[in-house]
Amino acid sequence: MNSFKSLGRAIIVTSIITVLMTIGINIQTNQAFEILNRNEQTIDAVTLALNNNELPLRVFSNIAQQAVTSDEKYEVLSNAYLKNKDKFTSELDNFLKDINSLEFEAYELIVFDIQAKEKDELKQRLRILTTDVSSMKDQMTSKFQVPLIRDLEAIHQLEEEYYLVKEQVIAFHEVYNIFSMNIREKYLLVFSLMLYFSLALLSLMAYVVFRMVRRDFKFISKTYDLLEDHDYDVEKLQLNNPFFKEEKDIKETVVKMFDEQKTLKAFKDLINQTYHMDDIIDMLFDRLNKTIHVDRVGIAFIDYRRGYIIAEYGVASYETLHLGPGYEVPIGKTSLKKLINNHEGLINNDVQAYKEKNPKSRTLELIINEGIQSNMIIPLVTNNVVFGFIFVSSKEKNHFEEEDLRFYLKNYL
Repeated sequence: MNSFKSLGRAIIVTSIITVLMTIGINIQTNQAFEILNRNEQTIDAVTLALNNNELPLRVFSNIAQQAVTSDEKYEVLSNAYLKNKDKFTSELDNFLKDINSLEFEAYELIVFDIQAKEKDELKQRLRILTTDVSSMKDQMTSKFQVPLIRDLEAIHQLEEEYYLVKEQVIAFHEVYNIFSMNIREKYLLVFSLMLYFSLALLSLMAYVVFRMVRRDFKFISKTYDLLEDHDYDVEKLQLNNPFFKEEKDIKETVVKMFDEQKTLKAFKDLINQTYHMDDIIDMLFDRLNKTIHVDRVGIAFIDYRRGYIIAEYGVASYETLHLGPGYEVPIGKTSLKKLINNHEGLINNDVQAYKEKNPKSRTLELIINEGIQSNMIIPLVTNNVVFGFIFVSSKEKNHFEEEDLRFYLKNYL
């Protein structure tokens, strides 16, 4: 049988863990998206830096062709060459700086590294790009450190490397866009799943609470209505197949309460119908047998003038009664004196053990001879004075519970 408390605790703990994980994934998602955005801005800057070098390359080619055919404009050509060379070199430096600032190590979802294969491919492309751009820079150092470039072959080689790098950057950009899109989709997917899972857990708990409130409130409300009408038919309660332990406990408590009220009502009806104590005790014996299954019920009254407790009547599931009507014992020689003073009942679930502590008790000896092992004593009180006792007995050891005594004290005192 499931416990609503345990299920509720499990749902709450799971919800808290899920919410914390969702928050953690949200933080990871935001961090990853920030890195992706920075990388995309960097790649755009790298592409721009590369495009900015196309004009200086054309200037180099134009200057070289003019320098080969004429020396008249040497100074002008030299100034133009040096200016564009510095710009070209500066853009290469910016390219290398930006390309090396790209981040690929932070893409983890919970504890798993995602898109690892694609990430390795991008790193490999990045290494090739860095190598090729460094090669272009080396050329600038070895072949372009002159006042005026005249080497058309060196310029053609630089142009080939430039357009190769440009193609590589375009390809890198395309691969990175796919990589970025996949990363974003996976982060958003996991975040959405965690969010939906959290909502599902909360919805489940809300449904369980709603179901219990709706179903059990109806049951409790019906219980009150039946009690008000003094109708103790449990079949009218309609709480079939309780799912939670708490629901089962509620139903068992109500059924027991209805049985108690049914017993009490029958007992009161009989008292109103007859003045014969024998009939009342017989009825009580029958009702008790239907609820707690007893073997003997007896009643005794107190003669305060003489100082005796006198057995009046008894009924049992067996024939021979050793302790029968007319048996009397002095109040001072019995443990019942304490019950007379405090108006409390008593349960003795091991009569034999109690007899060993009180070996001289004739009363205990007689009921043990009848086979009695457990005894429940209920004082009868009127005007705050105990006038007698009802003795409920069983041949089974440890037969009675405190709840039994509580009920009969409440209803018969």
